[in-house]
Amino acid sequence: MKMPIALAILVVGIILLLFGLNSSQSILDSFSRIFSGQFSDRTMWFIVGGSVCVVVGLYGTYYNRRV
Repeated sequence: MKMPIALAILVVGIILLLFGLNSSQSILDSFSRIFSGQFSDRTMWFIVGGSVCVVVGLYGTYYNRRV
């Protein structure tokens, strides 16, 4: 993976995590947690997708520096 692509994936992952964290504090998600005990599907996709992108981006940047 090229360094600019890895950095772009890392930035996208951070943005998705921020959206997920902001979404988890919304009123709609609060009602979802009250009745179901878990976050809404949209919030979970933001958090999981952001986490995966951050891990892939960090791996890509670390791998490119070693090679």
